[in-house]
Amino acid sequence: MKLHALPSMILAGFLLLSVNSWADERLDEPQPEFATGTPVVTAYYQAPNVYVTVVSNGNTINETGIYYRKNSSAASDLSGTRFTSESIVSDGTFTIDMFSKLGDKPGTYFFRAYAKYGVATHAFSDIMTFTIYNDNGKKVALFGQPINKDEIEFVAPVKGTVITKSLFLQIDNITSDATLTITPKSGTSAGTFTVTPTTISKADLASGITITLTYSGNVKTAGATFKLAGTALDGLGHTTLNLKGSYVAGE
Repeated sequence: MKLHALPSMILAGFLLLSVNSWADERLDEPQPEFATGTPVVTAYYQAPNVYVTVVSNGNTINETGIYYRKNSSAASDLSGTRFTSESIVSDGTFTIDMFSKLGDKPGTYFFRAYAKYGVATHAFSDIMTFTIYNDNGKKVALFGQPINKDEIEFVAPVKGTVITKSLFLQIDNITSDATLTITPKSGTSAGTFTVTPTTISKADLASGITITLTYSGNVKTAGATFKLAGTALDGLGHTTLNLKGSYVAGE
């Protein structure tokens, strides 16, 4: 299902010499440019590709690509198995077709894009996920972004501030239309969370569609369950998600 930085600090030390004439000569030479900040990596998935943008912020980027794995418990530390981009991207974009690369290996994958800089320092995008399910050679996929541990959190700065998040869904070869429902948890009133639309045709799912989840911002600690239901969805991960909502300020 397609539901659509680790900053590190580099400290530079300078050795001050007591030879004034040497220091004066050095002042006349061009001075090196230092990094102005941590690189920023953003990514989104729209089948069949992951689209990645890298902003170097003055750093030298020496590798770019995508880390992935199946172990959701390790999603916060994705590393090890990766696809590198065809060329290193410093300030620009690159695309990797994850679906083609992993289409013959069914399962649920967690992944994030990265840019390696310095000796071994990485900047990462949000974690995303997708599931590949093979049925007699037919590929069925449910994609999501950004999502971690099947939970989506909404935080409003002030009570009553409405927060929305978009999820991109794409499922091939589904045999029925899909129904989207939200069930409030204890202490959460109906209408605190909503989803639009509430039904999706199998044709729209096959081509891909963006849905909108909304939190009203009126319940201090809110919870609900989002569920995607339809025929032939068995075997796909992330058809049920936990929703959490809260506001920072207000009575």
